[in-house]
Formats: sequence, C-alpha cells, structure tokens
Amino acid sequence: MKRSAAADNIIRGVALAAVLVILIFPAYYSSRIYAYFPFFAVLILTAGSVLLTLVVKRRIRFQSDYTDTECERGRSVPFSMNIVNDNWFICPRAVAFIYITDVLGGTDSVTPAAFTMAARGVSDFSFDIRMDHIGEYKAGISSVELYDFLGIFRFPLGISEELSVAVMPRKREDMEFELQEQSISDSMDQSKAVVSDGFDYSGVREYAMGDSMKRIHWKISAHSPHYMTKLTETSMRNDLAIIMDPAAPITDRETLACLYDAVMETVLSAVHASEHSEADYQVFFKGKDGTVQSVVPKSAEDEKLFVRNSAVISPAGSGDEVDGASIVREEALVSGGSSNMIVVTADLSEEMTEELISARQFGRHVHVVYVVPHGLDSREREETLSGLGALNEYDISLNIFEADAPEA
Repeated sequence: MKRSAAADNIIRGVALAAVLVILIFPAYYSSRIYAYFPFFAVLILTAGSVLLTLVVKRRIRFQSDYTDTECERGRSVPFSMNIVNDNWFICPRAVAFIYITDVLGGTDSVTPAAFTMAARGVSDFSFDIRMDHIGEYKAGISSVELYDFLGIFRFPLGISEELSVAVMPRKREDMEFELQEQSISDSMDQSKAVVSDGFDYSGVREYAMGDSMKRIHWKISAHSPHYMTKLTETSMRNDLAIIMDPAAPITDRETLACLYDAVMETVLSAVHASEHSEADYQVFFKGKDGTVQSVVPKSAEDEKLFVRNSAVISPAGSGDEVDGASIVREEALVSGGSSNMIVVTADLSEEMTEELISARQFGRHVHVVYVVPHGLDSREREETLSGLGALNEYDISLNIFEADAPEA
C-alpha cells in the first residue's frame, strides 16, 4: 500500500537527520573547521531544495475543460488537463495518480504517472482510460505530488479532478436471441382483445418507460405522486416478461463485473428480438433504490435510462431481499401475468430452480439464459451445471452463455 506524502516525508526526514548526525561526528572530534563542510553542505542543499520547491508549489495551477461523458463498453475515454507552471524555475518531477472506480463503487486501480514541467510552461497531461464494464464510473486524477529538487521529499499540490463516465452495453453480433414462435403464438391466443374507449379499463399501474402517453389516466395521476397508466384486458397480461437477476454466486469484483456485462447485454438482446416480434414485452429488474422495477424500452434513450437505473450485480446471499428468484415468484403469481418468461441469471440456485418450475406449473412458457464465468475447468463446470436436469423435466428451455474473460 502506498504511503501518504506526510508519512513518507517523516521517514525520510528521520533518515536525513541520522545522516547529518553521522556527518557531524568527525568534525566534532577533529576540531577542524573544514571538517564541518559535509554537514553544512548537506543541510544547506536540503533546506534550499525544500524551500525552493515550496515556492514553486505556490504558483502551479491546472486548467481543464472536459465534461462528463458516455461511451460504449470496451471503448476508451480521453482525459486531458493542462498543468501550468507560472514560476521561473523548472519543476523536475511531479507524479499524478490516475484512478478509476469499479462496478461496485470501490477503487479498481490507481496508476502513478510521472512528468516534468518547464519554467513558465504548460504541461499537456492527457491519457485514455479504457472502460471495460457497463455501469457508471468515476475516473480521473486523485492527487498530484511535487518532488523537491533533490528528490527526497514530496508535497501534495491539492490538484484533483474527476470525470463521470456512463458506460453503455455493447451491441453484440454474436448474441442472437431467438424467441420461441410457438410460445408467442400460444400467448397471443390466450390474450383477450378488448378495445378501450378511455373509460372501459380494468385497472391502473405506475407509468413505465415506453408506455404511450395516450394511455395515462390523468385524473388518477393528478392525485398520485406518479403518472398512472390505464390497463385494458389485454394489457393485464404482457406476452413476454424479461427478468434480470441482480445476483451472482461470486465475490471477486472483476468476475462480477464481467457477469454483469453479460447479463445486461443478454437482456437487451432479448429486448431487441422482442421488438421484431408481435409480442408485447416488459423488463423486470432491481433498481438502484432496491425495489423491483419494470420498463418497456422502445428506444436507445429508454435503454440508457434502464441501464442507469439498474442496480449493479451483487454477490448472492448478501442479505438483500430482492433477487432473481423473488422477481420470478412475483411475476409468476400475478393474475394476468405474462405467458412467456425469459430469465437471465448468473445465479441458477436451488431456490431459483424451484421458482422457475413453479412458474412453469402456473402455465408460463419459461426460457432461461444461464450466464457462467469465463474459463471454468471441467470440475467447476460440472459443479456449476449440476442440478439443471430438473429444468428439462419440466420442459424449461435453457441456454448457457459464458461471460467475457476478466481483464488481466
């Protein structure tokens, strides 16, 4: 772990004091004036270096004109700032510490970058940060430290700058998602078409992204903190429910991030496939506020809001009441719920399996996409896939998808 500048300066100061004590002993016992020269030379040079560095430090400033940005997963984000040295002295060495948070909000890495500054000059400090995972991140310079001219002590400049980056899912050509035509046909046959004239409706629910503004119940919305959407007989059952499981049986942060990427991109692949079918669809997920939310993404902007509002993946069994199994249970028990259910999960636990079988017994057509970590050996793969035979017994469709490899 990197020591702070203050702690490092104390250690170096003690070492310097020990050197000065050693240098003064020969002069003390020789009683010759020139024997004190090494002692005073080291003392004066060190003091002069520190004082000059403190003078230079007072007249260093930075300029930056970047703003928060957005990019697709796997792309690099440019980060640039100018450090201006208004002194007539050079700055022999400075170090900027570049950081980026991880998908769970902790610091993923801190990279030091050394540079120099000419007298009365401007240093263009630019670098690219590769964004490998979906989510909202903070990146930038956590601190800048200036070394004295002898390179013994270092002093924080009080310069820090942060950039917010929203990383969106990558459009994958290798993840074609095909809906079961028979299931869609079955669900359409089961649905009852009723024309709504604005008054003949069977209920309301909270407005979700993608709902038509024409179907908002304005009178009820006026007395509610949220817009409310009218439900007709047909809208009481969505042809397709796409469920995103927010948990994974993994604790490693990098592996969790890779699983989250795969789960999110699979969900959006299912959305894109649904857009080209005649089925109505709705996505159910855990929001950042910890509650189950639903959206009907119809555009790129809707998808961005969905990604921003979605809770990042977390280790299974972390004590959170909302997980994939609970979302499946809630959707399966709803009267007039969807006839088709696509569940994208990285945690196909015993509880999840039981809920999927229960949903199938309620007459739902269930399709499961099981996302597994990259590079499982034969033993790990066998353990991961054990117990999946029960899904086949209940005619539950299962696809297994391997997440991308964690970055080295």
